[in-house]
Formats: sequence, structure tokens, C-alpha cells
Amino acid sequence: MRAPSGKWNFSSLGATTQSKAPSSSAPANTPNISVQKLNISNGRITIGRAHSYGKQYSYRSVDLTARNISYGSTIPFTLSAKTPPNGSLKIAGDAGPLNQNDMAASPLTAHVTVKNLDLGSTGFIDPASGIAGLLDYDGDVKSNGHVVHTDGTTKVANLRLVKAGAPAPQPVTLNYATDFDVDRQAGKLNKGDIHVGSSTAHLSGTYETHSDTTVHMKLEGSNLPIQDIEGLLPAFGVTLPAGSSLQGGTASANLAINGPVNQLVTSGPVDIANAKLKGFDLGSQLSSVAKLAGVKTGGDTLIQTLSSQLQVAPEGIKADNLNLVIANLGSLTGAGTIGANNQLNFKMLAKFAHSGNTIAGLANAVGLGNAQEGVPFLVQGTGSRPVFIPDFGAALARGKIGLPSNPNDPNAQQQKGLGGLLNGILGKKKSQ
Repeated sequence: MRAPSGKWNFSSLGATTQSKAPSSSAPANTPNISVQKLNISNGRITIGRAHSYGKQYSYRSVDLTARNISYGSTIPFTLSAKTPPNGSLKIAGDAGPLNQNDMAASPLTAHVTVKNLDLGSTGFIDPASGIAGLLDYDGDVKSNGHVVHTDGTTKVANLRLVKAGAPAPQPVTLNYATDFDVDRQAGKLNKGDIHVGSSTAHLSGTYETHSDTTVHMKLEGSNLPIQDIEGLLPAFGVTLPAGSSLQGGTASANLAINGPVNQLVTSGPVDIANAKLKGFDLGSQLSSVAKLAGVKTGGDTLIQTLSSQLQVAPEGIKADNLNLVIANLGSLTGAGTIGANNQLNFKMLAKFAHSGNTIAGLANAVGLGNAQEGVPFLVQGTGSRPVFIPDFGAALARGKIGLPSNPNDPNAQQQKGLGGLLNGILGKKKSQ
């Protein structure tokens, strides 16, 4: 059991009473005892939080062999166990000399191998964080009792990073090295190379492990192939339109990751260039808006550039300063959110590349705008089934719908009729 201070309940095992001699440097009363060999077979270790009603997790089939056990010696040992629910753990190395004041602070050198570890069932990660996946690990641990150095390779399948996310079909590999200060319960990630497909991103920063594990990290990646990134989107709660896929192009990001692991907030700029959203025709989806501007599109959606300031939090994803340039269509700008329930709520403005027919003139007359000013629209529905609709509310707010300000305008009579109709719908005095 681990207390909020970071102390484990086995820390006091083997503690002895200090000598009552007046000298502050008097040695501890160390028992003169040794054990040639110790075996534990088919044991059980239960992990949980002290003074908490939270769930506890049991590691079964624990087998331990230790030799030459004494307070003043180095103890060779091997340990194996089944992790909950169906993984495995093996540790082989040397421990000691044992620290009588804090057994958990005893020096340790060991090699650790983990297979199929369920991240949500370790007892070390709060399930409320939404973090999940199956982990394989191979690495080394070296501790002098005050600083713990670990390095190795971690591979995670079915990774999920937020509660609203889904298992990522793309596995993630992390080559890392970190130093952890036992007394301060704080550590620094000295190396964090994240490999996805042929891409490599870099993770760095610090973390603390008091009552809740808190991180302050930076994640950087430049010109990463889109096909490598697409497989990670579900882990962040991002869903592509049904039947579509991202192809070609590159992505870059510079993200800050801060907060307790069960309330992580990831924020920063993201840029995509020269990608294709295959199987999704944005032009036809925008037909209710695009036809008013005289736009005709077809085929896949060719993304020339996409940039946004993103924030990923437990409540969902927020996209500010969204700027999207689509080949043969135009530019889309705005902002919005993707809720934890995957609901979309975006307010956008489209400036279409082609316009000028009589329908475009009608769009201008009713106040939806033109190619120069832009046509406001909303994106609603879900990520898998987005819905695009004209934003008449934005048009009203812009003061575009109503009686013409210039009676000599050649479209004055048309504007007057449309304005009168809308004013009547809104309960205002009808125009003659």
C-alpha cells in the first residue's frame, strides 16, 4: 500500500531500534543474521493506495528466489509473477545492502521484462485517467536508494490516452531514459523517442508521483508521414468520417502535456500539409452551402494545408484558429469543439475558390456572403457523420439580412422581399 507521501507500507520491514548512545553517529543495532536461500512459491502481491477505498490489484503466481540474505550484503534474486489480468513480469538482479530505515530505498540493480501488461489494471495508473493499452517492456533499473535510473524500450498496443478515445490500431514504441529522485518523489525524462511506423517524435519533461502522478512534458514531431499518425487519432478521441482515410502528406506538432494523469491537458499547434482525405467528398457535404456560392466539387478531399491551436482535455477537444485550405474548393476558417461524446460544434467561414453565377448572387442577397466575404456555416453531428449547414444566425448577427441600405442597389427589390420575409418569420412588422 502506497501512502500519499510516496511511502510504501513495506518500507519499515526489518527496521531496528537505534542505539541510545549520546553520539548522533551511533550505528544502528543491526541483527547478526543471514539466510543462505529463500524461496516463495505461488505467492500473491496486492497493490493499492493506503487510506483509500479504491480498487486493489493482485499480482498472482509470485515466485521469488533470493540468496545470501543479510543486512550487510548484496542479495542476488529472481522474481516472476502474473500481472492482472493476463500479463507476466520477470525481474532478475541484485538488491542491498538493505536499508533498515526504509526498505524501499535499498540499492537495486535489475533487468525487468514485462509482457502483455494491462495499463488500466496495474494499480499504479488511475483508471479514471482513461489511459489504457497492453504494454511490453524490456529495460534496466539501477538505484542507489536515493536516485532510481531506468532505461529501456516500451511497446504499447491498443493505446488509449483519453476516456473518450478508442484503442489505436497503430502500436507505439518508446525508447526512454529517466532519473527519479526518491526523496522528492520527482523525476526527469532524459530521453523519450516515440516511434510510430517509420516516424519518430520526441518527448521530454518532468513528473511527480505524490498522491497523484503529475506530468509537465513537451511532445515534438516535424514532417511526420500522415499514414503513421492516422492510426493514433482514435487514442486522442478523434474519429474520421465513416469510410474515409488519411493518405499522403505530413504532420507537425509542438504540444505541451500538463496536469495529473487523470486530468491531462495537451495543447499546442498542429499543422498538416498536402494530405488526402480519401473516401470523403467535402464539396458534396457542403452542398447546402457551396451551391449558394456556385461551387461544384467532386472526388476526395485534397488538403493543401490545415493548421490549428488544439487543446485535448477530458471534456473533449477544442480547436482554435482553424485554417483549412482545400484544393478546388477554397479556404475554411473558424473554431469549435469535439465533445467527449464525439459531438461536433464548429462555427466556420468558407471562402470558395469559384463563384459568380446567379445562385452566388442569391447567396449575397440573403446575407450568406460571397466569395470575397465568405459564407458562414456550422459543422454538427459526429466525427464519423458530420453535418454541414448554413449559419443564418451568423448572417443575422452580421446585419446582412434585412432591408437594403442602398435603395439604388440593383438587388434592392430582391433584398427587400427576402428581408421582409425573414422579418415576418421573426415576428417583426411585415414589409409592404
